[in-house]
Amino acid sequence: MCAQFILKTEANELSKKFGIKISEPISFDIRVRGFIKTDLAPIIIAKDGSLSIKEMMFSLCPSWSKEFPCKWSTYNARMERPNPKDSQLSEFIYEVPTWRDSFNSGKTCLVPMNAAVESSYFGTQAGNMIQLKTKGDKIFYVAGLWSEWIDKSTGVVKETFTLITDDPYKFFFECGHDRSVFVLNDNSHLDWLLNKKFKPHERFNFLRNNRISLDWDVSIDRPMVKGWEKKKPTNDEIDQIKVWNEV
Repeated sequence: MCAQFILKTEANELSKKFGIKISEPISFDIRVRGFIKTDLAPIIIAKDGSLSIKEMMFSLCPSWSKEFPCKWSTYNARMERPNPKDSQLSEFIYEVPTWRDSFNSGKTCLVPMNAAVESSYFGTQAGNMIQLKTKGDKIFYVAGLWSEWIDKSTGVVKETFTLITDDPYKFFFECGHDRSVFVLNDNSHLDWLLNKKFKPHERFNFLRNNRISLDWDVSIDRPMVKGWEKKKPTNDEIDQIKVWNEV
């Protein structure tokens, strides 16, 4: 999972890449934490057929939630997971109530970041919180979803987002993490943001078919707190982790 990420850039860099006009230049030097649920970060979205850069809160709150922020963890949306009613079956992102409305209606986004901050319980970086980034520390764009929650008593709209995760890249797995953020081919960015006609399974397949890896690098963010070993998976559990087939 990715509960934290880092972004250091100028808004101009984001606007130029996507051809978005901005009213004033802004500098971002932020560490965003999904477990806080109100940390702001810039994301790229499409609304009414045009692209924009919007700051939203990291941890999606579905429109039907009775409260804001919602109580459960929502900073990552898994593409596929064991069905809670039958572990032999899969439950897909377009079926899970928390993500279903945003995914199926095309409330998609791209989240720029310089590093995903992950916990490492096995592998080469065991015992550390690590920063997974590209060599050269370049910005990469992660697929995500967004939502709007309206306070019925005041009419105030809260805009929130989540990162989509899937089976780990080989590099992420070797560093000791069981999932990865989802990076798309640059040529698929506009389709991901603008195509609202995808059926749920088509949008799902589009993601899987356009996923790419990058030239990854790793650095230690900080050691994990004492006792982290209690969460270390067994060798059998590690063997069960599905690693994305990078073709």
